[in-house]
Amino acid sequence: MILANGTFSINITKKIPEKNTIMIVFDISRSMLAEDISPSRMAVAKNTIKSFIAERKDDKLALIIFSGKAFLVVAPSTDKAGIEAFVENITPEYILQEKPGLSGTNIGDAILLAKIELDKITGKKNIILMTDGSANVGSDPEKVASEIAKSQIPIYTIGIGKKDNNPLTYTDLNGQKNFFYDANGEKIIGDLDDELLQKIAIMTGGKYYSAENISDLQNAFNETNANISNNEIEEIKLQKFSLTPILLFLFFGILWIESIQRRKFFQKYQLLGTIKK
Repeated sequence: MILANGTFSINITKKIPEKNTIMIVFDISRSMLAEDISPSRMAVAKNTIKSFIAERKDDKLALIIFSGKAFLVVAPSTDKAGIEAFVENITPEYILQEKPGLSGTNIGDAILLAKIELDKITGKKNIILMTDGSANVGSDPEKVASEIAKSQIPIYTIGIGKKDNNPLTYTDLNGQKNFFYDANGEKIIGDLDDELLQKIAIMTGGKYYSAENISDLQNAFNETNANISNNEIEEIKLQKFSLTPILLFLFFGILWIESIQRRKFFQKYQLLGTIKK
């Protein structure tokens, strides 16, 4: 308790949920339109991300999208509805991947950008990385993960897509099924780098999940949701109270008591005077 300037202060301690900042790093390369997970990898991923966002009521969330280059599209925010609406509208066209330097899978620069943004804030921080490919452009993901580990930011990695080596297909705007082709005209099959994603997760204290179907993906986010806990922490606040109301109460209370005592005294005096007469 502190007394000063007509006030007294006390420390009030209460337990509150510890807030997290969660950076979702989302691969939106064209292969995410593949339909090996129906209706498509991207559609299933977006729905699962939105469900996860809705679960994190006390946290800030942010979003990075990437293909050959990474972009922060939602800074850390508690506006869950706004983030969900943004996720709902994401397509591969958000990044003009036909332009030089914008195609590919730039995992290294994507998680590096996540670190740069998270280093600007305090509190618990986490990264969720979702991709269906292997790093083929940009920074070395393992070197970046090593730096992120020093900041004690876990990365939960999710590799999405079947591992059956069948050529990937998508449905165009005319409803026609098409194959994905590489620059050499060869049909593209899944090239998910499980080993890299496992290394990134282990190095940073996160966990790797392989998602070959909707159930796998939902399980990955459910477990990640549980791992990113909201532990209770003690919050101490200095609460100030003014002494003025208390002093006024005491002052008028004393006056009231004195007035009663005086009234009783005069009543007694008058009574004695009457008896003497």
